[in-house]
Amino acid sequence: MAAFPRWSMGTIMNEAETRAELIDPALSLAGWGKVDGSRVRREVIAPRRLLGGKKRSQSDIADYVLVYRGQKLAVIEAKKVSLPDTEGLAQAKRYATKLQTRFAYSTNGKGIYRVDMQTGAEGYVETYASPDELWQETFADRDPATQTWREHFAEIPFEDKGGSWEARYYQHNAINQALEAIASGDYPADFFDFVVIDECHRGGANDESNWRGILEYFSPAIQLGLTATPKRKGNVDTYAYFGEPVYIYSLKEGINDGYLTPFRVRQFATTMDDYTYTADDAVIKGEVEEGERYTEDDFNRLIIIAEREAYRVKTFMELIDQNQKTLVFCATQKHALMVRDLINL
Repeated sequence: MAAFPRWSMGTIMNEAETRAELIDPALSLAGWGKVDGSRVRREVIAPRRLLGGKKRSQSDIADYVLVYRGQKLAVIEAKKVSLPDTEGLAQAKRYATKLQTRFAYSTNGKGIYRVDMQTGAEGYVETYASPDELWQETFADRDPATQTWREHFAEIPFEDKGGSWEARYYQHNAINQALEAIASGDYPADFFDFVVIDECHRGGANDESNWRGILEYFSPAIQLGLTATPKRKGNVDTYAYFGEPVYIYSLKEGINDGYLTPFRVRQFATTMDDYTYTADDAVIKGEVEEGERYTEDDFNRLIIIAEREAYRVKTFMELIDQNQKTLVFCATQKHALMVRDLINL
């Protein structure tokens, strides 16, 4: 384990100073943020309950989450030097429970108190465990077959769409639990007789999808694909993998039968449906190459122009009947939040 840094306290440090001068260097010495595949991050676990008037109760925010090979291994709750080192222990345990990390730390920069959420063992430690040490401790009780699967899973990173998106904590937990169930079973190729793939156009039909290999592995089983968008422009050809459909119930039939709601499509253009970046344009965040051309598919994914969205929302609100139910589809979660705020203005 890495040595804990020496320090002296000439003045009382606040929490931010404690983190910057004591905790961050200690984590760095242990290899966090330096070892390939390791990250130290501050995480908004949940925005918390809406109270009305655009207000929420206090958000759950973990001071530090130690991530290695795509897995969240520990939570650290930090307090300023003048407070007891266990001041944040209850918070650390609560956040570790939500994120399903095995370890929780509470520290004031001087003392480090650690809890093993699985065994209940807790007490003071001299230093933070390195990424590899914490990985081994977290998964030490797994059998060799499970470990082999886990190594394979660790080689495939969680989808983050180039850093613009990340799974919510409960989605991350659900994925991990599903992978754990698979790893713990070491299922043979002929284990399942029948496999149902919902929304099969999203991965099963794509030759380059990460989980196409799962279907191929379980190829002895009968595979039934279900989808509402089997084949369309800009989408993969679901028929190419699953074959001709055994049954089709069309959108038109569903509307005529009364099971689906009739709808009307209204399209409108703006003066900026195609955009080329020039040097005199202001960039608030991110990097852009001069002369780069952006089209409709790029807006609100790779580039956000607030004025454009404000105009689109204003036009949209003028077109709809606010006494009727309306569904709004957005490009990303961040875009959805922007549209929500613009609608509520």
